[in-house]
Amino acid sequence: MPVVVQRVAVVSSANAAGYQDFRKELAKSPYRFEVTLFDAFMQGAAAEESIVTALCAVAERMDEFDAVVLIRGGGSASDLNCFNAYRLCAHVAQFPLPILTGIGHDKDTSVADMVAHTALKTPTAVAGWLVERMTQTEGWLDYAALQLHDATKAAMHASEVRLERLTGDLRQMSGDLLTRQRLRAEHLSALLPEAVRNFLARQATRLDNAAELIAGRSPERILRLGFAVVRTGGKAVVSARGVRKGDALEIEVADGTILGTAQSTEPK
Repeated sequence: MPVVVQRVAVVSSANAAGYQDFRKELAKSPYRFEVTLFDAFMQGAAAEESIVTALCAVAERMDEFDAVVLIRGGGSASDLNCFNAYRLCAHVAQFPLPILTGIGHDKDTSVADMVAHTALKTPTAVAGWLVERMTQTEGWLDYAALQLHDATKAAMHASEVRLERLTGDLRQMSGDLLTRQRLRAEHLSALLPEAVRNFLARQATRLDNAAELIAGRSPERILRLGFAVVRTGGKAVVSARGVRKGDALEIEVADGTILGTAQSTEPK
């Protein structure tokens, strides 16, 4: 049985008082029902075949309905005997849609009632059962809506609290980061003059070492050690083969220049 039963196929007689009572009871409710009548004889020799034919017609359109209502007002036992027939009850028991029965009076019970999905005493009781089911569903929906509203409010409150906490954490982290960076900058500022002095001192030492190295390798110092620079034709002599007998020589020593003439050369 669907939770909401609004599309109802009714197997009954259009002129039967039970069908009219059923419609009136539904009309008093605040809910909208779609009722489709499948007219059938509800008593007499043709009743069983007529009801079976109506049920077959409902089965051909079963996608249009939520449930089937089989109703008939009160009558004598012989009037209601068709609802004990095997063929009719077999259709009720195996029907692809749930069937609700409201046959006869409170004291009447038929085999069709026993094999139906839900058996109620009268057509009016069937209508009341459908209305009550809708009322319960509406109440459940109202309760679900209230739960959804409360759950949404709780989730939003939790999100707001979490956001406030994260905002506070962010402020504190930002403050801590800025404080650390400020302290680091102050520390580096304090170290900068000393670092500059150390750098300049290292550079001065390097310059002194370079100057000393350059001074130790200067031509003047080398000449003071007893070495001399010999030139001929304005060019320094680097090989004995570059001098011929009779070439004018300029011999530079530490404290002056000696002029002379090459007497001979002796290459190694």
